[in-house]
Amino acid sequence: MRLEPLIAKLIYIDERSEGRDKVYSTMNMKVAVLLENGFEELEAMGPIALLRRGGLDVDMIGVNNEEQVTGRFGVTYSSVFPMNKYDFSDVDCLVLPGGPH
Repeated sequence: MRLEPLIAKLIYIDERSEGRDKVYSTMNMKVAVLLENGFEELEAMGPIALLRRGGLDVDMIGVNNEEQVTGRFGVTYSSVFPMNKYDFSDVDCLVLPGGPH
């Protein structure tokens, strides 16, 4: 299975693949997932799992500057960077999961 349908915007073509099948690389690509209390767990954790399996570096960011966030159904994640302390300069993609509001 190729990754291009899942994360096409994040994948670049390795120029050394001329004349052969294209080689795709996600090395050193960073994704920030913005989370607020009440986020929809499935909309956040599904993409996080797929992106990490694809070799991307994924960070969870608490938009309320908290180090933990609780989803709509009470699941709390504590490996969260506070947004006011996070450096977005090397981020290649933002993921914005939905919530009840």
